[in-house]
Amino acid sequence: MRSRGGFSLVEVMIALVVFEVGLLGALAMTLQAQKTLLAALALESASRAVEWLADSLSFTGWGGPGSIETERGLIRWTREAGGLVTISFQGGPGAVVSVGLSLEQPDVP
Repeated sequence: MRSRGGFSLVEVMIALVVFEVGLLGALAMTLQAQKTLLAALALESASRAVEWLADSLSFTGWGGPGSIETERGLIRWTREAGGLVTISFQGGPGAVVSVGLSLEQPDVP
């Protein structure tokens, strides 16, 4: 009696399960990469907003605490003890940045 070439039903089912696990893993990796990209874009936007405000405060000088509402989020600045100015940005998820800077010019000999 000759054996017929081909695959049994069990082999096909195992191959489909292995393929499905690989496909679901690739899908999960793609979704995680998309979340990471959106968080990175939000953080980059927040960093640019804080940098812009820090440059503005450095150029114009300290005018007291305040806040600005932008299309991407809220920027706040306050003066801490010792002359340190803290600028923080709060936007969407992943878009929270805080930076401290000193507005006093360093002594140059």
